[in-house]
Amino acid sequence: LYYRQRHDRRRFAIQEALVDAISQLRDAIRTGLSVHEALAGLAVSGPVALRPDFLILARDLRLLGLEPALERMRVRVADPVFDVVATSLAINERLGSRNVSQVLDRLAHATREQLRVRHEIRAYQARHVLAARVVAALPVLVLVGIRTLDPPYLAVFDDAAGQLLLAGCAASIAIGYAGMLWLIRLPEERRVLA
Repeated sequence: LYYRQRHDRRRFAIQEALVDAISQLRDAIRTGLSVHEALAGLAVSGPVALRPDFLILARDLRLLGLEPALERMRVRVADPVFDVVATSLAINERLGSRNVSQVLDRLAHATREQLRVRHEIRAYQARHVLAARVVAALPVLVLVGIRTLDPPYLAVFDDAAGQLLLAGCAASIAIGYAGMLWLIRLPEERRVLA
């Protein structure tokens, strides 16, 4: 659960950084820079979370060209938002469209709105996680309280059968807690263009 939550936090941070990077890329292209120059500029002035990836991208742009460099970054970042950005830039490179800044503008707006909605959903999810923790901790707290106030009352759990019953109860609480977390999880965002 810890690694899953860490992965989700990292993905959310990358997507927020990608929104900023898309906006900076759009603005750089509107000022007259080429796509290559704008992408290379993100290695210096882009979002901090993605600067190392954009630094590698800038090197790959010089050595391999745009499409292979974007493909390698798609593998590194492994995010559906960047998949769309990379595909848009590759199509722009092939067709020579002048509307790439408008596409990036719409993409940044749509991604920003999607992240806002996911942030609201995470706030609701946090409430349910708290409720699941309270429900899981309550039986344990009651048992500890009874054991503190009246130890002979729980003497029935002192033998092996009682300990086995307590272990079964603990397993039941753990399974119930995991089930509650599984029910309130967010659906995984799939990479359609990968």
